Amino acid sequence: MIMKKFYLAVCLSAVFLTACTQDLDSINSRLDDDAKSLTDIQERLTEAEGKLGLINSDLHALTTLRGGIVVNKVEGSGSQGWKLTLSNGIVLTVPGTPDSFGNAPVVSVDAEGYWMVDYGGGAVYVLDIDGNKVSSIGHGESGKPGVDGLSPILGLDKDGFWTVSFDNGSTWQHVLNDSGNKVMAVITSGDSLFEGISAGGNTVIVTLKTGESFTVPLVPDFLCAIEGAGEHQIVPKGGTRTFNVQMKGVLSAVVTCPNGWTATLEDNVLTVGAPATKAYFSSENCVAIFAVNAAGYSTISKMTVEAGILITDSIISEIKAYPAVDTTVNIENEFAGKFLSEVTYTDADWTQSSIMDYATGHQFITWTQPIGMMINWTPGTDNQILVLVDDEGNLTTTELGIGAGAYKLWNLVPGVTYRYGVVNSGSESQTLVTKGAFAASGQLRMIRVPGVYNVRDLGGWAGHGGKHIAYGLIYRGGRLDQWTDGVRISVISKADISIFKSLGITCDIDLRGSGETGGTTESPLSVDYYRFSVNPYYEGLSKKSSQELYVKAIREVFSRVRQGKPVYFHCAAGADRTGTLAMLLEGLLGVSESDIAKDYELTSFYTERRRNNDGEYSPVSGVQFLKALGGNDINVGIYNYCVNTLGLTAAEIEEFRSIMLK
Repeated sequence: MIMKKFYLAVCLSAVFLTACTQDLDSINSRLDDDAKSLTDIQERLTEAEGKLGLINSDLHALTTLRGGIVVNKVEGSGSQGWKLTLSNGIVLTVPGTPDSFGNAPVVSVDAEGYWMVDYGGGAVYVLDIDGNKVSSIGHGESGKPGVDGLSPILGLDKDGFWTVSFDNGSTWQHVLNDSGNKVMAVITSGDSLFEGISAGGNTVIVTLKTGESFTVPLVPDFLCAIEGAGEHQIVPKGGTRTFNVQMKGVLSAVVTCPNGWTATLEDNVLTVGAPATKAYFSSENCVAIFAVNAAGYSTISKMTVEAGILITDSIISEIKAYPAVDTTVNIENEFAGKFLSEVTYTDADWTQSSIMDYATGHQFITWTQPIGMMINWTPGTDNQILVLVDDEGNLTTTELGIGAGAYKLWNLVPGVTYRYGVVNSGSESQTLVTKGAFAASGQLRMIRVPGVYNVRDLGGWAGHGGKHIAYGLIYRGGRLDQWTDGVRISVISKADISIFKSLGITCDIDLRGSGETGGTTESPLSVDYYRFSVNPYYEGLSKKSSQELYVKAIREVFSRVRQGKPVYFHCAAGADRTGTLAMLLEGLLGVSESDIAKDYELTSFYTERRRNNDGEYSPVSGVQFLKALGGNDINVGIYNYCVNTLGLTAAEIEEFRSIMLK
């Protein structure tokens, strides 16, 4: 986007200087100097952004060390960095003294674990939006344990000045020096936040650059680590699975597990039992070992578990080794696919529309569905299990019951090759009934959820640099429930919820008003829920109260994408408010004006939405408002709007692009 601004400025300068009859050689010389200056700035910012991970790694390490851990072993040096093995088996890396930044804020914690930052005029407390100190280790009321502490995250704006977030990247602010001025991140030879780490006797001494030091217990002969700790483990429904446990110096240990599960520890082996299919409790939670040594030090080793289907390694290997691709299936809805391939809009005022040539006369609900892939086989006599493996090795299993001989796979990802196998699973053994491979093609990824209409993946559209938006991270669609007089009268089915779960949705962003939601504070999907009651188009984009909600929604999307956690945003029909937020996200990613319009119009396969609609359902006012901010370029206008009006930073946007464009 910097290059676009620069190019426009150069063109305007050239016209002006020509009118003033300046010497052409002089003009070219000045343009060359400007271009070199711009290149230098971009190279410096690229180098700075590449090293941000070092400082943010320091902050994560500092948070962990102040969280009440016990160290089992210390390795390393000041020049190489340190590796600390914790008493639960987790390894923590603490940087040594790599090249860093000049003018960097110095971050530390006080004796009680509260974050402090020295911007150049002495250490001051970090305060949240309510004016409260921010804890690195979590504090509660009256001395009770509180929520997990937060680590600050450092970033850079488009001009190379330091920015910092104290709420996991939801909001950002400039780092200021003692004069109240922004601090430039100049690349120099510097240090990490840590001065050094030393081990002696029964303690590890951690010294920070501020001169502050604190101690962490060092207990070499104390360890309790579950094999696979910190990972997600599947245990067969109604069955058991064992995990080795490294233990030394443990005086006593208590094993905990979810309701309905079993967990026993004997001879350094943890045996975990999962509930049967029809149990009336959660099938996913945490199994943990709480261990104490003779000196009274304690540690916790834990892992998340899920009651599922466990296929033998030999069968999985055989499925993965299937060599050929038997067929290719285009998953695009036939008429939606034709609309995408045959229509390109060139009118700048959005007066033309072609969508109803493709959507008129169809059963709207039917035509929002993708194409599925049917698999057939000779039925077995035991429980049939379908195993699906994509070309990145991700594996999913589906129980089909006894006697099944066919199954249709939905919601496939374009461009991905899948290998599959059907397993006949008895009480004593598993056999592979059939196997094969197919490739999914197309661009548009409509999502089949029988009770929720107009759901689709934001992935697939072409963006900046010829790259395409990644699938599987951002989904848009219609409401998940319907409310009347504060009563939820329509709720999606358990099968619908399981589809959203299979997509990995972790956050439900609801753009409806309070009258449409019954004042609910939770999602039918049992995931994180946020309601931002925005207005669509010009009214919402220009209205201060709505702008404040749009930026919150965008930052929540950014945060989820940063963590690799898929997000679903919607209004009622998934058309106007949803379409406005989608337009902002797509514009930041460089989607063309024609494709932004077509994505909006694809809703017509559910309920009519034409780009040249009049009145309430007309997107034209919002489009023209944004284009006016970018010299008639909608991408430039959306970028300027998000930075200058909403307050997003260039660093946030570039990070979003780096993740979403592949």
